[in-house]
Amino acid sequence: MGDFPARIQALGGWRYKLAEQGVEDLFAIMEAGLTALLALHERGQNPIAAALALSDEFDAARFALMVLTDGFDESVSDLLT
Repeated sequence: MGDFPARIQALGGWRYKLAEQGVEDLFAIMEAGLTALLALHERGQNPIAAALALSDEFDAARFALMVLTDGFDESVSDLLT
Protein backbone atom coordinates (compact mmCIF):
# COMPACT_ATOMS: atom_id res chain seq x y z
CA MET A 1 0.00 0.00 0.00
CA GLY A 2 3.07 2.21 0.18
CA ASP A 3 2.65 3.61 -3.31
CA PHE A 4 -1.15 3.75 -3.09
CA PRO A 5 -1.38 7.57 -3.33
CA ALA A 6 0.61 7.68 -6.56
CA ARG A 7 -1.22 4.72 -8.09
CA ILE A 8 -4.69 6.03 -7.31
CA GLN A 9 -3.81 9.54 -8.47
CA ALA A 10 -2.51 8.13 -11.75
CA LEU A 11 -5.81 6.31 -12.30
CA GLY A 12 -7.81 9.46 -11.59
CA GLY A 13 -11.50 9.78 -12.35
CA TRP A 14 -14.14 7.97 -10.36
CA ARG A 15 -11.58 5.69 -8.68
CA TYR A 16 -9.69 8.67 -7.32
CA LYS A 17 -12.88 10.28 -6.01
CA LEU A 18 -14.02 6.99 -4.45
CA ALA A 19 -10.61 6.46 -2.86
CA GLU A 20 -10.61 9.99 -1.48
CA GLN A 21 -14.01 9.43 0.12
CA GLY A 22 -12.91 6.02 1.36
CA VAL A 23 -9.84 7.44 3.09
CA GLU A 24 -11.95 10.17 4.70
CA ASP A 25 -14.45 7.55 5.89
CA LEU A 26 -11.66 5.34 7.21
CA PHE A 27 -10.19 8.27 9.13
CA ALA A 28 -13.58 8.99 10.72
CA ILE A 29 -14.11 5.34 11.64
CA MET A 30 -10.66 5.01 13.18
CA GLU A 31 -10.91 8.29 15.08
CA ALA A 32 -14.28 7.37 16.59
CA GLY A 33 -13.21 3.78 17.21
CA LEU A 34 -10.00 4.74 18.99
CA THR A 35 -11.89 7.25 21.12
CA ALA A 36 -14.34 4.52 22.11
CA LEU A 37 -11.50 2.11 22.92
CA LEU A 38 -9.85 4.70 25.14
CA ALA A 39 -13.15 5.32 26.92
CA LEU A 40 -13.56 1.60 27.57
CA HIS A 41 -10.03 1.39 28.90
CA GLU A 42 -10.50 4.42 31.17
CA ARG A 43 -13.64 2.81 32.65
CA GLY A 44 -11.70 -0.37 33.34
CA GLN A 45 -13.65 -2.40 30.81
CA ASN A 46 -12.04 -4.94 28.54
CA PRO A 47 -11.59 -3.36 25.09
CA ILE A 48 -10.39 -6.50 23.29
CA ALA A 49 -13.64 -7.39 21.49
CA ALA A 50 -14.15 -3.79 20.39
CA ALA A 51 -10.52 -3.54 19.27
CA LEU A 52 -10.85 -6.68 17.18
CA ALA A 53 -14.03 -5.34 15.58
CA LEU A 54 -12.27 -2.05 14.78
CA SER A 55 -9.34 -3.96 13.31
CA ASP A 56 -11.74 -5.94 11.11
CA GLU A 57 -13.35 -2.71 9.90
CA PHE A 58 -9.94 -1.26 9.09
CA ASP A 59 -8.90 -4.39 7.19
CA ALA A 60 -12.12 -4.39 5.14
CA ALA A 61 -11.76 -0.71 4.27
CA ARG A 62 -8.09 -1.14 3.38
CA PHE A 63 -8.94 -4.08 1.15
CA ALA A 64 -11.63 -2.06 -0.63
CA LEU A 65 -9.16 0.77 -1.25
CA MET A 66 -6.54 -1.61 -2.60
CA VAL A 67 -9.05 -3.18 -4.99
CA LEU A 68 -9.57 0.27 -6.51
CA THR A 69 -5.99 0.28 -7.75
CA ASP A 70 -5.26 -3.39 -8.31
CA GLY A 71 -8.54 -5.07 -8.99
CA PHE A 72 -8.96 -8.39 -7.26
CA ASP A 73 -5.82 -10.40 -7.82
CA GLU A 74 -3.01 -12.04 -5.86
CA SER A 75 -1.54 -8.67 -4.87
CA VAL A 76 -4.51 -7.95 -2.62
CA SER A 77 -5.85 -11.44 -1.90
CA ASP A 78 -3.56 -11.79 1.13
CA LEU A 79 -5.67 -9.08 2.78
CA LEU A 80 -8.56 -11.56 3.04
CA THR A 81 -6.70 -13.77 5.51
